[in-house]
Amino acid sequence: MSHCKECIEYNKKIDEEIKKYAEEYPKYCRRCKGWGYFYSKYDPSPPGVSLGYGYMIDMDPCPDCLEKGVCPRCGGAGMEELEQPCPTCGWDEDEGLPSNDCICFFF
Repeated sequence: MSHCKECIEYNKKIDEEIKKYAEEYPKYCRRCKGWGYFYSKYDPSPPGVSLGYGYMIDMDPCPDCLEKGVCPRCGGAGMEELEQPCPTCGWDEDEGLPSNDCICFFF
């Protein structure tokens, strides 16, 4: 499958951002890609029944970094409380490696 022009341009930009991120934070967690959590989204309704609009979201801390008290971005210690910013680099839970997913379906 070939990608559309917009997707190719977008992924070139994202690849540059990924390279820059990896150079700036060489010790970032490879398992969670610097996010610190694994997110899963699901519909809690039984099959064939809709209990309401929306999904449930689970956030599980990465066992390679946050569960060990290590920052997912800089690899520094001191992340005992999961909801605090990193005392070394300022990482917060909404920051991680950019994703280079296909965006062709937008065009």
